[in-house]
Amino acid sequence: MQTNRFSNIIRRLPVAILIAGVPLTASALGSSYSTGFEDFSLGQLSPDMNSAQGGWSGGAQGGLTNNNPGDEAITNADSHGGSQSWRLSRGYNSPGQGTAFSPNITPLSLEGDVFTGSIWFKAVTAGDNSSVAIETGTPDGTDRANIVAYITNGAGGLSLTSYTGANFDNVGIATGVSATTWHNLSFTITKSGFTDATSLSSTEAPRLISTAA
Repeated sequence: MQTNRFSNIIRRLPVAILIAGVPLTASALGSSYSTGFEDFSLGQLSPDMNSAQGGWSGGAQGGLTNNNPGDEAITNADSHGGSQSWRLSRGYNSPGQGTAFSPNITPLSLEGDVFTGSIWFKAVTAGDNSSVAIETGTPDGTDRANIVAYITNGAGGLSLTSYTGANFDNVGIATGVSATTWHNLSFTITKSGFTDATSLSSTEAPRLISTAA
């Protein structure tokens, strides 16, 4: 699969998560993208279906689908290493266009090409039974490319999981993670046929966990 940007797919609603940089970073083949949302205006990342701030988009369309006031916003209510973050409270439940896509960087196209990414995240409200998927997107913005991780916000704290193999077997990364502090999730994807090799680490599980997305 060609992989070249983040795509955030919401599985259960409502979701309450803050995403911030220092930085939110993606790099591949000498090109990179990084943001702490510091130069974004407060308010909706995507004010309508045709536009979004800072080079973000709905993939193959300019903005997010079904994005109502209060669903998401650039906020200064909480942050990590800066003064702003992106609050995602409700999202469009689709693996394709219409969900939030970061700007494009050079896509992985050759065997052995490497894509790396890192985000900081924090729950807005502990134990609200919400979840969010962190995934990469195809270059044309019409679909997801690689499943990176799922973050669920349950009564016992946050849980981070991923999947491996053709049967999408569950791989645990960390459980019982504090919902009141910021956490980092970093990953590396190496193009290796259709099932690209993926390694994950977090502040709670510093060991790398290999998967195939």
